[in-house]
Amino acid sequence: MSKKVTVSVIMITYNQAAYIEEAINGIIIQDCDFNVELIIANDYSPDKTDEIVKELLLRLIIPPNIKLKYINHNVNKLPNPNYLWALGEAQGKYIANCEGDDYWTDPSKLQKQVDFLENNPEYAACFTNIDLLRDGQIYPAVLKEKHKQNFDAKTILDGFWIPTLTVIFRAESLPKPLPKQFHKVANGDVFLFHILAQAGKIGYLDFVSGVYRQHTEGVWTGSNLIDQINKRIMTLELLKDYFKVELGMVKVFDNHIMNNRRRMVEYYWKNRKMRLLINEYIRFSKEYPLDSYRLLFSNIMKKILKIYNTNN
Repeated sequence: MSKKVTVSVIMITYNQAAYIEEAINGIIIQDCDFNVELIIANDYSPDKTDEIVKELLLRLIIPPNIKLKYINHNVNKLPNPNYLWALGEAQGKYIANCEGDDYWTDPSKLQKQVDFLENNPEYAACFTNIDLLRDGQIYPAVLKEKHKQNFDAKTILDGFWIPTLTVIFRAESLPKPLPKQFHKVANGDVFLFHILAQAGKIGYLDFVSGVYRQHTEGVWTGSNLIDQINKRIMTLELLKDYFKVELGMVKVFDNHIMNNRRRMVEYYWKNRKMRLLINEYIRFSKEYPLDSYRLLFSNIMKKILKIYNTNN
């Protein structure tokens, strides 16, 4: 077997001592006829992640075609800079992702996906279905039918869910150097998928390849709704800036930004956070005057109907 690396698996981790062994095991069970490198980038975790990984590297029986590279940074970089650092270390023709709190379950995941990309050069990436683990319970094959499709540069704009832990993409599909906006973004995976979709289609393979763990310590699921909305808006603004020459795409991003700002107003309305509601509504009305009137009318009518139904 050639010594050339076919797949680089990027595993960023922070405070995931309880999960990291399962994540690493999901990589070393891969049964494939090519070389794999696993790059574990520990973002200066204050828990026992570092000592657990070092102990695992001594104890685990690792197949000869899988090489592990481990770094524990001496400062906390934050998730996206940590990912970009690991991406810069990757030597593979293909890049796969698995964060330290998720894990793969199908030993033939990489083989199936590499075979697909090798046989379908018009695809820049591919992904699969997942199981969801929440509160100790597994929810099988959670992708809805609308997400089980192939995406391209246009369809990816209309809303998608591509589970990051299942994605594998061609390293050559990323522009070099990477866009400056990619280095600032909060939702790095969303930005990544939009870039990949410019290079080729993103294909869906209909099998479950891993488990997405949803828990309160997660970078995304552990944040509150307002933080999530602000991160989405920031990502959309950066995407809009990157694709500014594509006017059709900019209009779509503007629409998504408006919808997220509306969600923020509705959240403050629902939770009676009046000062925040007033500030956000004034901002929303300045940017989207017509939609602000529709939003206000809609919420007033909901309140009137609620009072009417209560009294009748």
